[in-house]
Amino acid sequence: MSLKIALAPFLTQCAPVLTLGIRPCMSDYTPRERELMRGADRIFFPTPRYVDVFEAASKLTFPSPSCYRYARSRVLQTLLFQHLAWPAAKARLYFGKRQKRRILDDFSMPFDALPPDPRHRGSHRIRSTCDLQPVLEAYNPLVIREVVPWEERLRLVSVQYECIAVQRLSLEGDPGHEVLSAASPGPELDFVLNKNRELTRMALLDDIVIEWGRFGERWHIVEMSPPPLHIRVRGHSISRHATICDLIVRGVL
Repeated sequence: MSLKIALAPFLTQCAPVLTLGIRPCMSDYTPRERELMRGADRIFFPTPRYVDVFEAASKLTFPSPSCYRYARSRVLQTLLFQHLAWPAAKARLYFGKRQKRRILDDFSMPFDALPPDPRHRGSHRIRSTCDLQPVLEAYNPLVIREVVPWEERLRLVSVQYECIAVQRLSLEGDPGHEVLSAASPGPELDFVLNKNRELTRMALLDDIVIEWGRFGERWHIVEMSPPPLHIRVRGHSISRHATICDLIVRGVL
């Protein structure tokens, strides 16, 4: 088995992986450590600090550079969904004061105003101009998205392009307690699983969460986010990092 190197300490219990830790500068690693990084076939969990460096040096990473970018940017997600013309709630990006003045021309209230980074828990339901004003000042760019009365919402956790868990959400968006088997969640979800797999492979999203919503008979893609450390299952939880370690041990990663 070739040498596996990790930077962030998520795989310290994974025997095949040597974890070096995150340091402020590349020069803070010893010459031997930098040599090991250059010789590794893949760097695990490089963090946003180093992922672009390894990409520029043609070094594979896990998660991929696409994961770091898209999981942290509703701007990129919105542009990608629109480019693919996949079913999704109407959304638009607004940069600067001039563009933001058009929001009420483009959208009827209520609508959702969202920060550009999905990791920031700042979704605002806009029902009046009073609701909108503080949000205009708080975020730039600002993502505006129509409100869809979802009848079902799912969050799919994918590792190495395969769904390892499907989490059903409440209609209010809070995580529910039901986690369906990723292997056979039911034939009614085949479309979502297939589209999810298609997107992760196409966009090189090898460690990601993608949320889907159903309105009527049609499933829509909602957004992406960084994956959780643990996935709750009735009475216990699945460790995502243990799943990744298993893939490494089996030679999949």
